[in-house]
Amino acid sequence: MIIRIIQSLLLLSQFILFQEYSERQLKKTSSDVVKDSNSCLLISLDSLGNPRARLMDSYMPNDDFVFYLITNSLSRKVKKLENDSRVVLSFQSHDGKSYITALGFQDCLMIRS
Repeated sequence: MIIRIIQSLLLLSQFILFQEYSERQLKKTSSDVVKDSNSCLLISLDSLGNPRARLMDSYMPNDDFVFYLITNSLSRKVKKLENDSRVVLSFQSHDGKSYITALGFQDCLMIRS
């Protein structure tokens, strides 16, 4: 199963105080952090509303901040996502100086080969 995450809010931190970014610079810097990351944290809510985080590999085919994750369709994370589609993805750059957090909702795509 492929989980598609459609981003609705993107937050960036570069640990640099009082630096201003244009929207274009923010998207470019955020895209660079995502591409620099080997993996991300997928954070979702369980049936009791408790946050659950798991390390996953993600793929962002272009700079539109729609992310794809691959998982087993029978996994617990899929069942949790079926209960509540709100998710957070968090990425950190290799040097540890930058990270982004993408808030969005998931859309499960069943791909059969």
